[in-house]
Amino acid sequence: MNTDTLTEQILELVAARMEPVQEAECVAAWAEANEGKRLSERNKPEGFHIVKRYGMTHLENEAYWRTRYQNALPTPEAMSFLVAHAETHVIIPSADELREKNPANFSAAVARNRKRAEMLADRDSARLVAAMLVQLRDAIANAQAALAGLPDSYAVKDLAGLGEVRIGRVSL
Repeated sequence: MNTDTLTEQILELVAARMEPVQEAECVAAWAEANEGKRLSERNKPEGFHIVKRYGMTHLENEAYWRTRYQNALPTPEAMSFLVAHAETHVIIPSADELREKNPANFSAAVARNRKRAEMLADRDSARLVAAMLVQLRDAIANAQAALAGLPDSYAVKDLAGLGEVRIGRVSL
């Protein structure tokens, strides 16, 4: 695989992994409108399941539900919100409290999307990453070939400061 092909694949992957923060904001708006009320099957955001387990109560959307309980592939749309550290008599928190308890769905998702948008806007950085990954793949293949069959290969890698290097399916 050459650098140009890998660059395009990286950009496609990054674009596909943009996280939809709108659904999280809809849940925050729902929490703001229902703050202080009891959480129940009749009073929950549409399309969400209430899950009470291990002393905590979560709201899980359909995508998360399928991923967790039906062995579907994870998607960026899958969301789970911690509502309370209680299983009984759960009161709906304010939107700010919900955001504080679930940074992965709010502030961290916005930050991740910002980094993805930067990568998509700067094709040169994506090309640089692709070129480095191609070089790394080739270097690992060359090192594996050079060390193949050497009885002291672990000691040699240790001297180089590599120890046991594992990258995905490739191990040096």
